[in-house]
Amino acid sequence: MTGGFLFCIIIKKRMYVIIKHIKIQENKTRVPVILLDGHGEIWEFDTEKEAKKMREVFELNSDSGHKYEVKKI
Repeated sequence: MTGGFLFCIIIKKRMYVIIKHIKIQENKTRVPVILLDGHGEIWEFDTEKEAKKMREVFELNSDSGHKYEVKKI
């Protein structure tokens, strides 16, 4: 295709991520960390409901006092 242009339209849809607030014992502060999937990429959720459900699972299983937060990106 000579002289032609290829246009790519990116539709930005809303995604949700879970942020783990890791409790640091020495100075009693929390460090935010975005959770990754099994491939080392940011774990994204299509709906807020889906992300909140997973956050609840993490909070129930946390024995270290970590807090989890759902953020829209």
